Amino acid sequence: MDNITHSLTGFLLSRVGFNRWPLPAAWLLAIGANIPDADFASALGGDELILECHRGPTHSFLFSPLVALAPPAIVALAARRRLPWLRAWLVSWAGVLSHLLLDWTNIYGARLLSPLNEEWYALSINSVMDLWIWIILFSAVGWMVISRLVTSEIGAGRSSGRGVAVVALLGLVAFDFGRFVLHERARNVLDARVYSDELPQRAQALPTVANPFRWRGIVETRSAYHLFEVNLLETRFDPASGRVFYKPELPPVAAEALATEPFRKFLWFAKFPLWRIAPAEAPDAAGGTMVQVIDLRFALPGEDAFAATALFDARGGLVRSWFQYEAPGAPPRFR
Repeated sequence: MDNITHSLTGFLLSRVGFNRWPLPAAWLLAIGANIPDADFASALGGDELILECHRGPTHSFLFSPLVALAPPAIVALAARRRLPWLRAWLVSWAGVLSHLLLDWTNIYGARLLSPLNEEWYALSINSVMDLWIWIILFSAVGWMVISRLVTSEIGAGRSSGRGVAVVALLGLVAFDFGRFVLHERARNVLDARVYSDELPQRAQALPTVANPFRWRGIVETRSAYHLFEVNLLETRFDPASGRVFYKPELPPVAAEALATEPFRKFLWFAKFPLWRIAPAEAPDAAGGTMVQVIDLRFALPGEDAFAATALFDARGGLVRSWFQYEAPGAPPRFR
């Protein structure tokens, strides 16, 4: 999830009882709820490195106790004070675990058992940035701020905000449970149809940012991918209404592309890989071939985003290969 969601979740966790300990619980939990994303520093090495490193060991349940050691050290240095380390570490660990659980719910996922198991786990029930989750979290924090202002005006004792925090966090859990139910319903709608006389091999429903009842559907059949907008409030679903992208026949140079590091790393991550074969337009591969593969969860053909690309010259020699998250000049997105 985005770091605003992680930070607000950490703050609300600090209100449910951790603030009764003699600790800067809000800071420990806010930093703990964000510290797994320290692996984003790998972006300094380029898109290929961040694809390999992001949401790996720092997002693993196995390493989470070690990752949780960092926030107490950061807070102790910043505050120039000693902390009761066991309690500080436990509070920090709660923040780290909240990060892992939130990332597990979205479409990007995380390697929750790295390094023993490098499989990506993703419930795919939330977008990386979700409007309704923001509303829940900001409403709770806003209520606390207004309540504190009111009580200070009338001279009443300050509220800890525990009740509001508990309600908001339980609301977040209830929202995700509802999203899970809707996700399974959307997948069942997609999986129970025939597409161009072919049965689905796989079907996935991906959330949209604003409407919990509207999902992006991806269905893979033997010869094609079918993409849909699935509205669960509508009673009729037409399997012929989607966009169809046929799987191309791969040329011999595709085997060489598969052997390159960008393709190997990308296909390890991609869930719905669609290949594109086209004439190369770059001057250093004039008359040659472009081989590209995208993940349909995050990009569409022609967007030149979230793609591994290889260029071959007219004689079939590999010119270069690379992976890129965004199309050239596009603004960065949360991931």
